[in-house]
Amino acid sequence: MESDRRGDQAVYVAVPEPSAQALEYYAVRNSLWAIDLAWGLVVLALFLFLGWSARIRDFAHRLTRGRVRAALIYIAVFSLAAALLALPLDFIRGYVVEHRFGLSDQTVAKWVADHAIAFAVETATTFVSVVVIYALLRRSPRRWWLYAGMLALPFLFVTFIVEPLWVAPLFNRFGPMKDRALEAKIAALADRAGIEGARIFEVEKSVDTKKVNAYVAGLLGTKRIVLWDTIIARLEEGQLLAVMAHEMGHYVLRHGQERLLAIWALVVLSLYDWQDALRPERRATSFAYVLGFGVSPDIELFSSGRFGVEWEHAVNRLVGQRYRVLATLDLSVLP
Repeated sequence: MESDRRGDQAVYVAVPEPSAQALEYYAVRNSLWAIDLAWGLVVLALFLFLGWSARIRDFAHRLTRGRVRAALIYIAVFSLAAALLALPLDFIRGYVVEHRFGLSDQTVAKWVADHAIAFAVETATTFVSVVVIYALLRRSPRRWWLYAGMLALPFLFVTFIVEPLWVAPLFNRFGPMKDRALEAKIAALADRAGIEGARIFEVEKSVDTKKVNAYVAGLLGTKRIVLWDTIIARLEEGQLLAVMAHEMGHYVLRHGQERLLAIWALVVLSLYDWQDALRPERRATSFAYVLGFGVSPDIELFSSGRFGVEWEHAVNRLVGQRYRVLATLDLSVLP
């Protein structure tokens, strides 16, 4: 039960019990997450102990003598091989399970296209990160991790700006809201929350999923309010505005910035942890790259899990106090 105190009277919001199908979906997803984590470590161990990583390193150096070019070849080959080994499990998690529970009408072609785009973006990001790390390691064998950690903060800051502006539109079409009257009400709600000058987008997400979502993203002058077309189609206007008030609460309470700092702190700790594995005598294409990424913590999981619950409760309190809409939200409309 969620509660919202109005004056001296507490108003309770009934939260429906999860269905048997929802509990099964939750269990399946958690099981697949654990299997994926274990398989990822197995794959890295295969590269390390069967000499695959060394072979890729030697192959890269046969093609070029340049360190940066060798690193690019190594990362491209390693990432492609690891992605192919993970492909069956990724397909089960991202396609088979979602269709099995009636949560997606996505075509196989669209899933493959999205997977390829994600692979390209992640590989490019990895290449930049590894080249910088090994350049610092060669110049400062003892303090490379500290300098890399200092550079990680502006890198993450840029990533938080670039992702909603240029990366997310690679997967789905972003456009203006079709319902102009609803757009005006959302804009008015944003003004009340102090989120001025934010652009409002409707995303064609129904080609991928039947799930619903909305969020407020962006830093500095890149603020944007984003609604999936699925949430617009499924929720009534009052319910949708309540959800948007909640999402705006995250932005007002600066949870995005807190998440950025949490991820940065974990990146610095990971770099410090890697300093024993990444030795200065190793070349940029050594197996230490594999080992380092294998023992790093799941940064996204930790930042979301550790702070997520606290953030949600804080937003619910803010929405209940400022907008008085939480008690009107009928959660039974959601699966």
